[in-house]
Amino acid sequence: MTAQGSAARSAARRLADLKFAYKIALMPGLAALGFLTIVLVSGMVGTNNSQLLAGIEQSNFPALAASRDLEEALAAIQRGLQDAVAAHDKTMLGETDTLRGADRVAAAGAARGGMTRTGSRTMQHTDGATDS
Repeated sequence: MTAQGSAARSAARRLADLKFAYKIALMPGLAALGFLTIVLVSGMVGTNNSQLLAGIEQSNFPALAASRDLEEALAAIQRGLQDAVAAHDKTMLGETDTLRGADRVAAAGAARGGMTRTGSRTMQHTDGATDS
């Protein structure tokens, strides 16, 4: 016999020994206890969700917006480099280099807005590749 099994049997015996009127009187109390438990758990979950939502609004969403801007800037740089190579024009490379500077400014804004460490490392790696 386990301790839990014997405790459950003794509780069942005590409940069986109670008069019907006491059993009926226990129902609202047990319902109130269940209700309070549900209210407390719902409150704790709601507080946790509020904190998670605030974190998303303050860090993840600005990083997402910045990543979209960076993708657009990268596409413009790539297109500018392709056009410069196709035209064999070094002045177009200079114009594309100004786009790279705007890309760095956007990356710095993304880092302040909550960009992840991995995203920052990727940007530093990209800067190193374009400087050479």
